[in-house]
Amino acid sequence: MPAHAVTVTATYKDLPPDEYLITVETEGNGTANASANSAPEGAQITLTATPAEGHKFVEWVVETGRAPSLQADANPATFTMPDEDVVIKAIFEEETVEPDKYLVTVISGSGSGEYEEDAVVTITANQAPEGKVFDRWITDDDINFVLATAVTTDFVMPASAVTVTATYRDLPPDEYLITVQTEGSGTANASANSAPAGATITLTATPAEGWEFVEWEVVSGDITIEDNAFTMPAEDVTVKAIFEEIPQQPDTYTVTVEIEGNGAANASANSALAGTQITLTATPAEGHKFVEWQVVSGDITIADNAFTMPANAVTVKAIFEEEIEPQPTFYTVTIEGGKTSNDEYEYEAGATVVIVAEVPQNHTFVNWTTVSEGVVFEDDENEETTFTMPASDVTVKAIFEEIEPQPKSTYPVVFSVSGSNGSITATVDGEAITTGTLVEEDKTVIFTATPVNADYKTGQWTLNGAPVSTTAANTFSHVITAATTVTVTFDALTSSDELLSANPLKAWTRNGLLHIEGLTVGETLSIYSVSGALVYNAIATDEEMDIDLKAEGVYIIRSGVNTLRVVFN
Repeated sequence: MPAHAVTVTATYKDLPPDEYLITVETEGNGTANASANSAPEGAQITLTATPAEGHKFVEWVVETGRAPSLQADANPATFTMPDEDVVIKAIFEEETVEPDKYLVTVISGSGSGEYEEDAVVTITANQAPEGKVFDRWITDDDINFVLATAVTTDFVMPASAVTVTATYRDLPPDEYLITVQTEGSGTANASANSAPAGATITLTATPAEGWEFVEWEVVSGDITIEDNAFTMPAEDVTVKAIFEEIPQQPDTYTVTVEIEGNGAANASANSALAGTQITLTATPAEGHKFVEWQVVSGDITIADNAFTMPANAVTVKAIFEEEIEPQPTFYTVTIEGGKTSNDEYEYEAGATVVIVAEVPQNHTFVNWTTVSEGVVFEDDENEETTFTMPASDVTVKAIFEEIEPQPKSTYPVVFSVSGSNGSITATVDGEAITTGTLVEEDKTVIFTATPVNADYKTGQWTLNGAPVSTTAANTFSHVITAATTVTVTFDALTSSDELLSANPLKAWTRNGLLHIEGLTVGETLSIYSVSGALVYNAIATDEEMDIDLKAEGVYIIRSGVNTLRVVFN
């Protein structure tokens, strides 16, 4: 390619009447061409294939026409032009390059050979000479042993030759040899090659790919292996790591179920071994029917919705078609005093209808009745029962009996003022009662104390002779559970009461009304004239209230223990 843009043009010529076309195609990475694009019958044509880097030419394949005398694997290759067009394809494939291998030399051990770079090399030291014990692996090359002190160990192969040597040392007089053998594919070693009696020895077993460790076997030595460890006895020990090959799973083949029409279909397995019995299930959608099974692929015969799995994948198709069926007739269920369990009230004849009574409060269920023909209750005395729907509308009725209510106990309520200077009233459910009235159990009685004038305040409440904590409150409530006696006292208002109680309350004239703030919701609001006459008495419903007083003057406002003097004009 030059250092500028290039334009090229392909040109064409008329094909002579006595010549035939030659087309060369490729498969894989490479180029190919013929010595001519067209030629007459009998002409010699040369084919040339040029593989891309890292690929090789494999063969010529005649796609269309004939190529007499063509040698398929020759390159170049020739053939004699026939009396027809020819299409020939050059096949290329990637060239396999064998990786470099490097020599491993094991001195006093096994594992020597040639290995590729990064391969894991396993080496094992020879049995130690008499009076010796394996010490460690040594090398001058740039490698790292997984465990240099292990009789059998691994290292990763570098891109150069390696020499390793197993070394031995004298066996100390107070130590005993430990030999680790293997059975099957895998490696095993002990935490020491020799040890004194009483030492704890740890064993390690590593299965090869496709194998699994099974157990340790004691070949010699009085030991018991637990949790891959044992205590060294006063004698040599030989143990063996047992490995077993993991069973290979046999080939399975897929089962595909297709559907034509409306319905669902499946097989008893999505994949299976050759020879397995496969059951097919087809469920048509509503208004449709199953017609047949079709074999799309796979050498099988379907009989009674089943086939025997061959040694290849299988695809079957369930065929459904629409089915015209008569529409069913539905009949109505009417229930008085109950409902159906599924809240449906239209049923076909022969359907099982489940009915449930809805028992009103303070009633008990008696039984089911009906005037409809063909209705037989499974159990007419059960709140939930069934019957079979006849071929007609049905009305059923639940019969109930009212439960007589049990009267509640009543207790006398006595209330009075202890001393004088005020009065006491009581209400139940908003209705006033008099002292000694019988009140129903669990009712709440609200007692209200009213001082005679502004010079007095509510003092002490007592319940059945015992003081209650609601001191100085104008109201007291109590739930009746037994005979009840309530008394209240009134105390003269002191100057300190007035000073204390004046602070939270504020009042002034606004829009012709007495506006009061600082009230306690639920407390009695009392307003007295300066002469002590009660002019207003009610429960405060808000923290602020407007009161319509009929005359101007000085008034005393009392809310709970709070008191305020105010001029209204």
